[in-house]
Amino acid sequence: MRLILLVLIILAVCYVLLLGVPESPGKIQFIKFYHVMRAEVHDLFDHFSLMQNPWVKVTLIAGAALIFTGFVRQLAR
Repeated sequence: MRLILLVLIILAVCYVLLLGVPESPGKIQFIKFYHVMRAEVHDLFDHFSLMQNPWVKVTLIAGAALIFTGFVRQLAR
């Protein structure tokens, strides 16, 4: 339950940072948020592929693996 709440909070923060605060809960634009978030993820992968230093890539992959492992451990409980 805490994991779902954490993911929802992260998505809410991402929404506010990318699209701003909606005027009302009825004016939340899910499709626009999906497209903007998708573009941001694609940009992230593009920047990752352009990195010259392999140790930076290793560090980022290791950090992502640790975060993923933490999520999986929480789901397993």
